[in-house]
Amino acid sequence: MKTKLQKVTLASGIVASPLFSLLSAATKSRAAAKLALRFDPENFRVMAASLGTPAENRLLFSQLLIAAKLVARVNVRSGAILKEAVSFSKSQLLQDAFCLAATAGKTNGFFVEVGVGNGVDLSNTHLLEKKFGWSGILVEPNTSYHKGIRSERSAILDVRAATSRSGDFLTFEEMEGEGMHSRLAGTSSAAATGEVKKYQVETASLDSILDTHNAPDVIDYVSLDTEGNEMDVLSGLSLAKRRVNVFTVEHNFEPRKCDNIKSFLGQHGYVPVFEDVSLFDVWFVHKSVAANLDVA
Repeated sequence: MKTKLQKVTLASGIVASPLFSLLSAATKSRAAAKLALRFDPENFRVMAASLGTPAENRLLFSQLLIAAKLVARVNVRSGAILKEAVSFSKSQLLQDAFCLAATAGKTNGFFVEVGVGNGVDLSNTHLLEKKFGWSGILVEPNTSYHKGIRSERSAILDVRAATSRSGDFLTFEEMEGEGMHSRLAGTSSAAATGEVKKYQVETASLDSILDTHNAPDVIDYVSLDTEGNEMDVLSGLSLAKRRVNVFTVEHNFEPRKCDNIKSFLGQHGYVPVFEDVSLFDVWFVHKSVAANLDVA
């Protein structure tokens, strides 16, 4: 039952959103489009207008396509969770929305994101932290991002590079102008297209990172996107010591890496899901939460 205030708010939104939509279309004003979205966050036509650049519109289109595919295949409750999350997702492939569906819309969960970027754009955990009250650990050795992450995020930042072992010092290659593709030297065959800034970073295993920051025994979500050494990062995590409910791991269309990731996680009770949707990722749920998605 809606309260009187909720009914008034809904009614005003029904009137105001179309008016601001028309104003946005007539004047090409992104500010008007954003006001329309404030009154009606699910107005996808206005959402596209509020973005502006072709790249952002392509991202929105791909997100909506992924959302449609996922909603068509999950149960009603998970579908409702996905629909709620999609308007606010920062993830490139809706990894954050998938995680919420897999954890039954959990609030106050715990995440670990390895390979964070600036902590906002294309982040797999920003939505979880900001709108669902999750806490967690952000692992990012790229020094150009540290100030921004600390400003934008409340999660713990660990500036070491995650690998299979702790205490080494390795060369990190920061791709200037395209920092999302920065990586440890020698972990990717992809050629750099711009200037590369190199410096030494300390390494740490995931077990060490989790122990350092007193992570819980059950971690709701781990996101791995390190531009090449994802399998090495995984090998530094003892799944006999801690359980992870949901994994999303980038394989970047490398079949051998994908097979190795599946083999490693499969031995610990993880089920790969939605492989035709996850593209350059592979997504897993632990058997204990698979029922949330009606996964056998």
